[in-house]
Amino acid sequence: MALQRCLFLNVAILLLSTTFGICCFSAEKIQIITYKIEGLHQDDKMGKYDSVLSEVLPHEFHYSYQVAPPKRALRMFEQCKICCLSPMNDNPEFYDYAETLGAIQLPAYNSAVAYLFSQKDREPIKNVDMLAGKTIALQAGMSFGKTFIKNIKALNITTVQVQDFDSLFKMLELNRVDAVAAYTPDALLYFKNRNLSVFPYSKSNPIVIHEDALLCKNVSPEFLKIYRSNMTLFVKSEKFNVLFGSSTM
Repeated sequence: MALQRCLFLNVAILLLSTTFGICCFSAEKIQIITYKIEGLHQDDKMGKYDSVLSEVLPHEFHYSYQVAPPKRALRMFEQCKICCLSPMNDNPEFYDYAETLGAIQLPAYNSAVAYLFSQKDREPIKNVDMLAGKTIALQAGMSFGKTFIKNIKALNITTVQVQDFDSLFKMLELNRVDAVAAYTPDALLYFKNRNLSVFPYSKSNPIVIHEDALLCKNVSPEFLKIYRSNMTLFVKSEKFNVLFGSSTM
């Protein structure tokens, strides 16, 4: 009799879950870690990339959220158990997490393009060779690719790492560095939100292009499947077009 009751309960729960969509694949929270990037990932979750994740993260799972500067966000991802990091990818030119942590990249939602910004009274920098023996400021934790780093070392270029765009472009404005390496749309959103004129850069000569996506480790196959399906639908939506327009891949 006890066995029959148990079987009846299990069947009843399964029927309820199927009929009413009452289901949660994971009782354990997935930690969502994001770089703190104005206009993209923000503390108030009102950035463009925040909007993407709110649309495509499977509702069948529970989440915790942490926003951190890039360098700290990377450390958090290396140490977390069941988690995802944005904006990332699994390209070995930028990161080794696919090999070292078994991390999996999900479908990208945008591409970020990095440029060299020069001082306002100078011509745009078309090639890193123009900076041989000089100084470049970078945002700590941001990856510009192994090839770029190899090239600037070969050219005896000094790098200065700072935490935010305020410090980056203040150093450039005060002539403390010869150039700033920064990604767009991040940098352009920074200028726009402060009504600042854009520092010179050569739009036809990017440093590198970084595919922006969610990178996850130790998440379930169900999570991956639903996320991919949700993203496929979302990129075709009007809301996606409003968010990114022609700036997407």
